[in-house]
Amino acid sequence: MIGKIQPVKLTVSSQEELSTIFKAARKLSNHKDGKFSQISIGSDLTPLERQERNSLRAERFYRQEEADTSGIQAKWIIRRGRVVNMQRRQQDPEEKKEEV
Repeated sequence: MIGKIQPVKLTVSSQEELSTIFKAARKLSNHKDGKFSQISIGSDLTPLERQERNSLRAERFYRQEEADTSGIQAKWIIRRGRVVNMQRRQQDPEEKKEEV
């Protein structure tokens, strides 16, 4: 079964264990050999949650394409169930310093 996706379901006993797993999962894509770059870890979602997640992804893609075609520097991401511009979040602290 080489090359076939093999999903694995894990059950953890605490939120701390889950947090540790997700934090460590980020290291997989940055592995020096690149062996684990295709491995991803995600939460088990209900059909409604999957639909909401897909609509957020579509909105993020649309906003990023719109920004790219208009020449605006933007990095749209999904955070806490909303699509937000990461570039704006990075620029806000600098703007506040200039106002002082």
